[in-house]
Amino acid sequence: MTLKTKLLALTFHCLFTFVNAQKVTIFSDQYLPAKPYGGKDEVQLLFNNALEYPEEAIQNKIEGDVFINYQVNTNGELVKIEFDQESPEVLQKAALDVFKRILWEKYPNEPKSRFSDEKMRVNFKIKKFNKQVKKRGYKRLSELIPSKVDSSYKTYSINKVDEKVGVKNASSVNDFVSQNFKFPGIALERGISGRVSIEFVIEPYGFISNVRITEPLAGGCNDETIRLMRAIEWEAAKVDGKAVRTLYRYQLNFINPGGSLSK
Repeated sequence: MTLKTKLLALTFHCLFTFVNAQKVTIFSDQYLPAKPYGGKDEVQLLFNNALEYPEEAIQNKIEGDVFINYQVNTNGELVKIEFDQESPEVLQKAALDVFKRILWEKYPNEPKSRFSDEKMRVNFKIKKFNKQVKKRGYKRLSELIPSKVDSSYKTYSINKVDEKVGVKNASSVNDFVSQNFKFPGIALERGISGRVSIEFVIEPYGFISNVRITEPLAGGCNDETIRLMRAIEWEAAKVDGKAVRTLYRYQLNFINPGGSLSK
């Protein structure tokens, strides 16, 4: 690698670090790594949307890295969470509040007693947080919903809630999709038809997290499905009068003009 190439690579890395909000880095176990739903990019998006920088830390200009050490068993369950001693205590709760919203993939063919040792670093920078606040449009999650919120981090299935999830900017999910759907150009050119199955969590505050494609389709169809789900203004489900996290699944059919949907 030439010196010029090295400098270009370094410049790109620094730019990538700068444009993220609170930069999240995952150091994974090499043998049996714990995999978050949607991968590392989805974890970063979750921190971008849900992190609340403690007001006390902002007033006292406290910044730095929070290191979370954790173990996830093969059933996707957290069995240990610890902080490194050098992690600023005033920032730990804020990092943990987002961290506990992550869903983890299961390893069904491995014994449940086996687990991975993982570490996550959450970098807190006040300037970056303020930029993210401007981009997302809110500083505190409480600004997004006036009702009470369940604080247990439990994720409910759609048939275990008292009040179902709703859509604020359409009469239904299907109605929103039909009004905003754009057939991907690459899929159109290549004559691709099929379906995309997607799974995600509708957070109590109306945005979605832990997005993963469970049945993919080429030609930009995955991206279009994710775009539509993120564009919906979700109204959270409720249990005992409190807004809760809900696991939601959706299938979107892509039928190319002149083609048919394969069964």
